[in-house]
Amino acid sequence: MNKNNFSLEETWKRYIASGNIHGLDLDPLIHKSWSRCLEKKIEPNSINRDHVISQVGLRERTEKNTFLLQATHFAVEKFYSFLKGSNSVLFLVDADGYILYMIGDSMIITETKRVNLIKGANWREDV
Repeated sequence: MNKNNFSLEETWKRYIASGNIHGLDLDPLIHKSWSRCLEKKIEPNSINRDHVISQVGLRERTEKNTFLLQATHFAVEKFYSFLKGSNSVLFLVDADGYILYMIGDSMIITETKRVNLIKGANWREDV
């Protein structure tokens, strides 16, 4: 909720209807994100299932990024050990925006699956 007592979804609807944030209490980072969505005609609450590669494709990308995965494995695991229990998730994404590895608390992992934020999914803004 914001100062106007609108839900985030209601605030989004008001924003796309008017194209501006005048009168809406919106965090500047969210405003920038929503502006990009409006510009690119992206619905921020939609779940796009078209941009998940097959298991074979994921395996190929994983093999292609073996060095990245090996070089970051210890750091990612160590960083997560500090976050564990804080309802967090970490993602390792390749240069094309595909999620190669993820680690997090089980409750959050369940939620990420609900919105298709899974290994093999592409979460670039322009997809």
